[in-house]
Amino acid sequence: MGVIAEAEENLYRKWTDGYSRERLIGNFQFGKVYRGVLRDGKNVTVKVWEEENNSYTVLPGDNEIRQFEEVEFLEFFKRGGPRGKTPYHRNLVKRRDRCMNPIHGKVVYDLDPIDTVQNLSG
Repeated sequence: MGVIAEAEENLYRKWTDGYSRERLIGNFQFGKVYRGVLRDGKNVTVKVWEEENNSYTVLPGDNEIRQFEEVEFLEFFKRGGPRGKTPYHRNLVKRRDRCMNPIHGKVVYDLDPIDTVQNLSG
């Protein structure tokens, strides 16, 4: 792991209390999602793609492609979608950071717990 990747990894570990069980929001198809808190108190989600997966065969390069496609999909609609005429929906998640580590890629998104669907179920 390079110096920059190691520094990024240290930040992600700090934000998620070392990827603690208490910070785990849940699993997704290719990894895990954690709640993180930045130094300024901002809540974020840290989505971690894992190389080992019990459900799917993950080949070298698969996670980088999946991560790239997810980020590009969101950026595409942020720019207005096809022909630039689709209004950006305010509920689309906003990306803060991205780490293209070949083993454990990560994407950091803003998390506003007040505006989650969970709070609408009253």
